[in-house]
Parts: sequence; C-alpha cells; structure tokens
Amino acid sequence: QQNIFPEKLSQLLSAHMKNPAASSARDAKLIKELKKYDAPSNTVHLSDLPEGAKFKLHNERIFIKGTKRRTRYLCKEFNSKREFLVHGIADVVLLD
Repeated sequence: QQNIFPEKLSQLLSAHMKNPAASSARDAKLIKELKKYDAPSNTVHLSDLPEGAKFKLHNERIFIKGTKRRTRYLCKEFNSKREFLVHGIADVVLLD
C-alpha cells in the first residue's frame, strides 16, 4: 500500500469510503479539501462568504447571501428579488 495522497486527504477519503452518500455533494469536508488541489481560480465556496455578501454563480446570475438552512443558503437574486436555495459548497465569485 502506497501513500499517494496527502495525510489529511487520505483521512477524509477513508472516512468517506466507509459510508459514501448517494450524492457527490454530501461530503462538504472532502469537497473543500479536494478544491485545495485544483488550479487557482477566483471562486470561493458560498459557505465561506459573510451573510449579505453579493456573489455571482457560474450562470452569471447575481445573488445576495441570506440565512443558512441546513446545507443550503436562502439567497435573493439581485435583479428579480426572488429567493433561491443555493448549496453552501457552490463555487461562486465574490462581487464588491
């Protein structure tokens, strides 16, 4: 058995493999750790932003972060004022 993964990632992977969830987005700790090894980008996880922050999703829609509801955040779309639930591990671009 070779140690091909860093220690922290190896621990999270072994914990995940003991009881994997049906959805790939259920293990937020694993996803955040894996993102550290991605190419640098200007995106952050929605959960890392403060409440009230303005952000943009991959589809170019602009939102304002609201309150947390379990794993998702109730966010208000900037133009239409409609509310949507956005997952906390969604990659978003922080706007000024």
